[in-house]
Amino acid sequence: MGTVIIDLDDTLATTWKAAQKGNRKLLFFFLKKRLFRIVKALILKEDKEFIFQNEAILLLDPSSVIKKFLSQYYPSLPESVKEEACIVFEKAFYEKFSLTDGAIELLQHIKGRYRLCLVTDGSKKWQNEKIDFLGIRDYFDSIIISGEIGTSKKNVRNFELACKGDEKIYVIGDRMETDIRGGNAIGATTILFRNGFFEYERVADVTPDHSVSTLREIMSLL
Repeated sequence: MGTVIIDLDDTLATTWKAAQKGNRKLLFFFLKKRLFRIVKALILKEDKEFIFQNEAILLLDPSSVIKKFLSQYYPSLPESVKEEACIVFEKAFYEKFSLTDGAIELLQHIKGRYRLCLVTDGSKKWQNEKIDFLGIRDYFDSIIISGEIGTSKKNVRNFELACKGDEKIYVIGDRMETDIRGGNAIGATTILFRNGFFEYERVADVTPDHSVSTLREIMSLL
């Protein structure tokens, strides 16, 4: 039996859309609190490249990231305001967070045919909360969370832990820099799901074996 390694955020789940809603609510919260420096940073997306290129950020949950940026712009901000901001984001996030269209069909198609492993970036607590919220834990033979093992998916070790020595391996995900690069590094057949924050064309020095725009397309490739 081979192995299918699949990503959670913006592959199986609508994380970017949920985060967009959370960020909009945060923006209004910051305006209400007259935190204009961080409003400017959000509007101009000053933090975008830092968030997506900094490996340490990939091991954290949104609350830790929110507190980090608030402390950066307002070092003396009361902890109560930071906590309130985290609550605002999380409430809005879960109002929009759901499975991607076709996710259950894909999981059901894979289960029993292959070992199914989830490899995901984020804190242990945050990723487990999302997995349980979506009700998909029982589909997976193993779950690798970067915040739990201490390295993000930019490190091939995360993918190696999921392999179990299988010769036939597929890696499915939305990020060239992590999912496709990691899959290529372990000799897997890589499938890029053009979705979420990374759905637009990106220049990268890695190439997927397949590229799809819906999860249902993947079933014919396995």
